[in-house]
Amino acid sequence: ISLTVYFMDVSEKNRSWAVAPEKWKFDHIFLDGSTWHSNLLDRSVGINWGVIPRLQEASHDVIIVGGYNHTTCWLTLVYSKLSGTPIIPWSGAWSGSIRIKNPIINTIRQMFTQSGQAWVAYGSQAASALSSWGADETKTHIGINTVSIEKFRRATKSCDFETSEERYTLLYVGQLIARKNVKLVLDALRSMSASDIRFVIVGDGPQESFLRDQANTLENPVEFEGFVERDQLYSYYTEADALILPSQNEVWGLVVN
Repeated sequence: ISLTVYFMDVSEKNRSWAVAPEKWKFDHIFLDGSTWHSNLLDRSVGINWGVIPRLQEASHDVIIVGGYNHTTCWLTLVYSKLSGTPIIPWSGAWSGSIRIKNPIINTIRQMFTQSGQAWVAYGSQAASALSSWGADETKTHIGINTVSIEKFRRATKSCDFETSEERYTLLYVGQLIARKNVKLVLDALRSMSASDIRFVIVGDGPQESFLRDQANTLENPVEFEGFVERDQLYSYYTEADALILPSQNEVWGLVVN
């Protein structure tokens, strides 16, 4: 199999992580175009008008497309119809992660799903959602979305830390945005005055200043570490007694993996 990955942008606008394409060991193309992110809607939108000429030039045998909420995805679908190239929708959405539920969006979701000749889902819940939108269960494949657990396991062995019996360390890793619901943890700590819980927050986002103000009213120590690159996360996981993910919804909570 010869695989080429087309990216709408180098990185999403609401992400802080460093990207190093020169280290990638697969063929990839960055499409010309623009992407935006709305903090209000908590969504990114990509428009890459040149995707059709790029696909025409490459003449692939099959196309896997992730999602239906970008103009680029619909342009790819148009190309597949005009060229007769089979298309495989790849989706992580499930009933609990869908934030916009109305007849129009449901129809659009079904149209995009039913355009596929096969399907890829993040997990069993996503596969069930695809089936409800018209996908053939016998042609739906589970492509589990995860991270290298073994890499984390190896890295923790080199982490130097001292366990503290005096304080219980609670860890949050993720963006500081409304749906991640970090305020819920701070509210819970407020009801546990004088407890021995240390709350470590790794991540950044538009809610950071608000959460800092909330944390300043607590008796428990709350530490804001800011954004941390993946290769520096190992020590935080190793030192913590527990990880908390209080999100109101998740497509797939990778920090748990």
